[in-house]
Amino acid sequence: MTFDTSVWCLRFAAVLIASASIAFPICAADLPADHAAQMAKSTELFKTQVRSLLTTHCLKCHGGEKTQGEFDLSTREGLLKGGEQGPAVVAGKPQESLLVRLIRHEDEPNMPEDADKLSDEAIEQISAWIAG
Repeated sequence: MTFDTSVWCLRFAAVLIASASIAFPICAADLPADHAAQMAKSTELFKTQVRSLLTTHCLKCHGGEKTQGEFDLSTREGLLKGGEQGPAVVAGKPQESLLVRLIRHEDEPNMPEDADKLSDEAIEQISAWIAG
């Protein structure tokens, strides 16, 4: 079975968007006034920047046919669940997200493993996406 990254990317984006209201039931009164704008900006950031970063640097080991460390980021559920080290992402809180700490090389193992650290710009884009 061949892993098709374009199918994964579309599926991942659809799951993120479709499951947001199910996974995070929030009263409308609790939302900031610019919530819709923040979500639109985050979705656009995922489509234009983050999707390709995750596909290029993370997916070969953490999704599809491989799930090293029991971490599968090919679905929203897998991203939030995390792996052996616990939840990978705390939605809205990049500073508390293990994924961000690993790609910043603040925690071990540094990610991506056996590769150069992502650029500061790439790390900021992933952080901004999680914040959104």
